[in-house]
Amino acid sequence: MNAEEVLEIGIDPTALGHTVDYLEAHSFGVLAEVDAAGVQGSGPLDGSTWIAVADAASALRDAAEWALMLQPTRARSLLHRAGLLFERIGLDYGFFLAASSVGRLTNEQLELVDARAEHLQAAQPENERDRPPPTDFIAPRNPQQLTYLLMTAAASDNVRERLGPGLHTYVEESELRFGAVPVGALGTPIRDWWAIAERMLRRESPDSVRR
Repeated sequence: MNAEEVLEIGIDPTALGHTVDYLEAHSFGVLAEVDAAGVQGSGPLDGSTWIAVADAASALRDAAEWALMLQPTRARSLLHRAGLLFERIGLDYGFFLAASSVGRLTNEQLELVDARAEHLQAAQPENERDRPPPTDFIAPRNPQQLTYLLMTAAASDNVRERLGPGLHTYVEESELRFGAVPVGALGTPIRDWWAIAERMLRRESPDSVRR
């Protein structure tokens, strides 16, 4: 979009820019407080620190959504940074943002996705709540996070090639492929996301999914 098109939908381009700047500055401020508290490394975060990092990540994501209208390059950078912070607090949404914003993951990120996705190869128990907790990675806490992990794994060539058959079996056997749990800002039913992932694992175009 350009400034004239933004004005046509009732948004002041200048105000839009100020909104992006404010949200980014808010994130910087929150992270500065976290750094001042001496929180470093990749270990578990306590409750208040987790909330602070989540706040900073959400601010960057919101800033990116606004920046997409006029500054797509900046928006991708903001999304990527938000993704790294969401990863830091253990949410697989971070991998999804990182992969979608820059089109690739670092080797370290790919190894993490690979490790977490490998867990999905296990035969699905009758009651998913009976699944033993993994010991080497943070398990997705809810269907939405599981979906973001699955989409990232399906879009990553090296993960898909190594775990493709197992992941495909998991998708086909999971009850979530028929679910109506809303995922994403538009509340898209989880079954649509899983149908896309299934076609990606088959190396089909996501556009083949029937809506």
